[in-house]
Amino acid sequence: MFIATKYEEIFPLKLDTFCEKISRNRFSKEEIKQKELEILETLDFQLNTPNLIKFLGLKLNKLLNNEAFSQIPLGLLEKSASYFAKMVLYDYNLIAKFNGETLAEGVLLTSLKFAEAFCGEVENAKQVCKTFLLCFFRNLDRFLL
Repeated sequence: MFIATKYEEIFPLKLDTFCEKISRNRFSKEEIKQKELEILETLDFQLNTPNLIKFLGLKLNKLLNNEAFSQIPLGLLEKSASYFAKMVLYDYNLIAKFNGETLAEGVLLTSLKFAEAFCGEVENAKQVCKTFLLCFFRNLDRFLL
C-alpha cells in the first residue's frame, strides 16, 4: 500500500504518517521499507506498464487532432471510449489475452462506430479507421499466433 501511495498520489504519504495512520503502528518503519524493497526487487522495479487506459488516452488524443473527426462532438467520443474501455476492463479473458494497445484500438474503433451512429458518417474517417484496423489486426495477430 505504501508503494501504491507513492505511485498514484500527487502528494504521497510520508513514512511516519503511513506507520501511524494506515498501519496503526503494527509495522515499524524498517519493516515497511524492507517489505517495499522485497516487492520492488521481485518486480524487478518494473512498475510502469502501459495499460488500456494509457494507450486509449494517447490514441484518442492523436485521433482528436485529426481534422477528419472534427464533426464528432469531443465529449461523445471521449465518453463512449471511456465507457467501452471500462467494460473491457471487466472482462478478464480479454485483458489477459491482449495487450493495452490492441484493446485501445478495438475500443476506439467501437467508439467511432458508435459516434457515427449519432452524428452520421464522417468524411475521411474511413481512411483513419482503416489505419486503426490495420494496427488492430497486426497487434491481434501477434497474440493469436
